[in-house]
Amino acid sequence: MSLYLTEIFLPYRLHFNFFIPLPNFLRRLSLSHSHPESTHPCLRNACHLAACNVLGGRWADLEPYFAERTRQFLEEALMHADRDHITQFLWASVLLASYLLRARRVRESYAVISPASNLSMACGLSSSHNTESEPEYRPDQFLLPPPASETEALERIWLASSIFMTDHSLSLLMGCSGTLVCDPRWRPDMDEGEIGYSWFKIPRVDNERLSKIWQSDIHRNISITLLFIEVTGFVLSAHKSQSSGDVASIALLNSFINFHNTTIPPLSDAANNSNSNILLSHAMLYGTSAIFYSLFARKDPKARGEMVRCAQKLVEVCKQLQGHKRLHIMQTSLVPMFHMLNAIRIFAHELRRHDAEENPTISTEYCYSIQVVLDFLGGMTALYPAWKDSPELVKGTLTSAMESLKI
Repeated sequence: MSLYLTEIFLPYRLHFNFFIPLPNFLRRLSLSHSHPESTHPCLRNACHLAACNVLGGRWADLEPYFAERTRQFLEEALMHADRDHITQFLWASVLLASYLLRARRVRESYAVISPASNLSMACGLSSSHNTESEPEYRPDQFLLPPPASETEALERIWLASSIFMTDHSLSLLMGCSGTLVCDPRWRPDMDEGEIGYSWFKIPRVDNERLSKIWQSDIHRNISITLLFIEVTGFVLSAHKSQSSGDVASIALLNSFINFHNTTIPPLSDAANNSNSNILLSHAMLYGTSAIFYSLFARKDPKARGEMVRCAQKLVEVCKQLQGHKRLHIMQTSLVPMFHMLNAIRIFAHELRRHDAEENPTISTEYCYSIQVVLDFLGGMTALYPAWKDSPELVKGTLTSAMESLKI
């Protein structure tokens, strides 16, 4: 059962702010429980909890069981002060807090992520320290020593990102400042060779190292904005108005989108069309941007135009991903697929609007775009291994798409 739940969880991991680099994580999962490098039970049970939440149905009955076991093993993990148990404690805390947030158990989620955020700062995760570039780093400053390898350094960067996302999502929902008081925006005063945000950065990395990080995990940078947009949309729809806090959140989201829009290599370069990570990154960027602009499309014609433009960019990504072999690269995350479905909804809504205005040219273009995305979703339905166990997901995805065509 453990293997089955893990296989179910992995495609949905980004829905739980779980940005962990996969190779080392999968290697440790495959080790026996008695192995010293095996995944700690707190993290293993947290993965099972997330999987049950995804599956629903009879699996939902196991959620209280895995939630309780996760809490028990979290306490056990804190009894050991070594680097391995602390990082696994933090990863498990992110999963548990994200699960509680999805269940709208906001106070419980805050009670989990707040101490984890404080612990991450005590460990020095809020800035990815590098002993070569920061000679002033002192091991006695933080609970964790400097990373022992490039892989560990990268994992700490994504762990800091995961904790930050969960903490600030909660702060948006609760209307208060997060535990991590920081400003995650691109700093224009950064020196050349420096990339990051004011809450964490990779100091003065060389081009080769920077390229390695972007090529291996570029799409996770984009996914960091996903929950921001989802939570902002929830807040706006719940309050039916834009408070000063909501406006600040929207400005923050816009800065994220603009930064990533100038960072990702363009699809116009033929060499980038064969890079799966770049294609995924474009799907995430234009998908999140479409959701962002849809918040204002009804009142702002410019926002409506940007929303449609982003949906058209998603169609371009679908065209690049056509073909059996190319579709396999999408199996790492379901998030871009839901963005594709959202693109269909956008085109369907615009079709209704333009039909009323009797614009046959635009109607033909949008119908073609819907068909391209439908072909993509149909291909993914045939390929995605976990969907055979989630018929509701398959049915819901394609039914919604087909209903969008009944204009």
